[in-house]
Amino acid sequence: MIIRKLVLVLVFVAFFAGTAFAQNADNSARLVVLFPQSLGLSYILGLGNNIVGMPFQRLSLSADDLCDFFKAYSPNIANAVDVGNPGSPNTETILRLNPTLVFSAVHVPASVKLNAFLSEKGVQVLGLKAGFGNVEDWLEVVSSTGAKVDRAAKSEAYVSLFRKNIELVRSRIATVDKRPKVLVVNSGDGQPTIRGSRTTFVYDLIEIAGGRVIEGGDNSQNVSANAEVILKFDPDIIITDMPDIVEQWSWWKHLRAVKEKQFFVCPVEDPKMRMTGWNQNMFAPLGLLWLAKTIHPDKFADIDLTKEHETFCKTVLDKAFAESKSIGMLGQ
Repeated sequence: MIIRKLVLVLVFVAFFAGTAFAQNADNSARLVVLFPQSLGLSYILGLGNNIVGMPFQRLSLSADDLCDFFKAYSPNIANAVDVGNPGSPNTETILRLNPTLVFSAVHVPASVKLNAFLSEKGVQVLGLKAGFGNVEDWLEVVSSTGAKVDRAAKSEAYVSLFRKNIELVRSRIATVDKRPKVLVVNSGDGQPTIRGSRTTFVYDLIEIAGGRVIEGGDNSQNVSANAEVILKFDPDIIITDMPDIVEQWSWWKHLRAVKEKQFFVCPVEDPKMRMTGWNQNMFAPLGLLWLAKTIHPDKFADIDLTKEHETFCKTVLDKAFAESKSIGMLGQ
């Protein structure tokens, strides 16, 4: 489920109102998350179980029917409430929750006004920009946010693990002569879409892992899926979040990757929780290893993804995810 549109990285912006969150960085902290892209960051910082408000409807989630990931890592979320659409959340609901911190956005004028309003009401707001960026942008936001909310140890553990995996992958593909063509197809908002290189987070992951995407260059756009473009590219490898895509498109069988069975569904921890996909920001350290092993299996044959998964969960999430759906969805 490599999803270029849905893996917009969080670029840290210096917008922090009120006193330091360090005073509240304990079990009594009350966090409101206003937009989906910051949800993974909450778990990296160990604040997932402190969420009292989030955009449930936008995430296609329900507090009344907790997914396995929520049950494992943030059972308190059953008591959280829906704060409304990320672009126009319910301010009365937010204030009624009496949050000690709000993860907001600054990428649209409405969010900037909202942040100022909440700040005037005495609410601490950490403004983040949901936009295009690369892996380094993401690591910077994790590190910076961790320092801001007195969770530096948590954030640096994640950053260190991610950088270790990057170094490992880069060292092994340094002598690779051929970079296979990788087609990324995702369902987006219900419409099949092929991703270009403009959404640079996934583009970065694929490049680091030793692959080439359908489009290159700074000005390339994400484009709607169509037979002409895909057939012309004729990818060596296809990665998608749509297991039934072969049945949807009659011409799909003519692609080299389909003929040679190089068609892979990206792993996901919990199918009900899209942010737990290994292509998403939070699980990207694992996603990078999976991509590298998928694109260059001979170079990464010794990489045990089960062990890597256990290490990630214990390092980042403090415990293994017993209900994980990721192992067994590795496209093998």
